[in-house]
Amino acid sequence: MHVGFYSPSWPPEKSANGIVTYVSQMQKYFLNAGHNVTIFTSSNLFLSTGAVLEMKSVAPLHRRIISRFTDRIYPGSNAGIGINLAYAINEMVEKLEIDILEIEESFGWSNILQSLLSVPVITRLHGPHYLGSCEKESGIEEKKSKNRKLSEYRAIQNSVAITAPSSHLLSDVTRTYAPKAKWCKAIPNPININDAARWSIDRCDKNTIL
Repeated sequence: MHVGFYSPSWPPEKSANGIVTYVSQMQKYFLNAGHNVTIFTSSNLFLSTGAVLEMKSVAPLHRRIISRFTDRIYPGSNAGIGINLAYAINEMVEKLEIDILEIEESFGWSNILQSLLSVPVITRLHGPHYLGSCEKESGIEEKKSKNRKLSEYRAIQNSVAITAPSSHLLSDVTRTYAPKAKWCKAIPNPININDAARWSIDRCDKNTIL
């Protein structure tokens, strides 16, 4: 099977990001299991062979124009980036014969991707925006948050499949957004345990606060 993952950035050693770390662990697991894995970012894709290819958007002019107006009317939706990303990924999914793609819930981009791709798109919940926007916002920031929440709500509702790192997160999102997905599953984040590198109170610097 050829599995595709979207990651905010790549390679993982250059980014301090939980989603990137998650994707790196998933990549190792699938490669070890004999599958082919391709990592997509907003500008490049990274093949199992180590090759790096540049992605170029092939979004039709009318879709680009519509997305620009959407971004102006609904700031924070990031529709322009989502449209360009979706068309670029769609072209490469067909060329590389990818069987399934997973992407985070951010900005509802999974909804745009699923409308274009002929393969299943899994929405991976890392923490929808409604869970993290607890501080009082005002003006344009409040408007951006509202539009992002709406985009993610639509994407989660329309997802073919949804996974989450915990049953608590999955049940919260299911209760809040009532997704129609046939497959909803809590799959804990994978991690390789290295006993030598594991934190220990005996080895730690007790004068350091993490």
